[in-house]
Amino acid sequence: MGQFQNFQEFYKFYLKEHSQPATRIVHVLGTALGLLLFLPASIVFRRPDFILYGLLFTYSLLFLSHFIIEKNKPATLKNPLWSFMADFKMLYETLTGKVPLNKTL
Repeated sequence: MGQFQNFQEFYKFYLKEHSQPATRIVHVLGTALGLLLFLPASIVFRRPDFILYGLLFTYSLLFLSHFIIEKNKPATLKNPLWSFMADFKMLYETLTGKVPLNKTL
């Protein structure tokens, strides 16, 4: 898995790559919208391809936030699987108050 020995190490790096509040807001909204809109639509309309559209929609927003706000390369490019997992962990930790949306990390 490259320079990271485990997911916890990667997640620390991931949070540093999302230091700006605006980046985290885009990530939280993009991940939540992708999950809440495209997954149910895929089931309701029996269109598994909607999951792919959801991923494309979500990651387009997330990548833009890195290039425009954070001015760095997305962590997904270093480790796609752990980055996908970290997106959901950060969403959870934001919703539970562990990761703040209103201050720089």
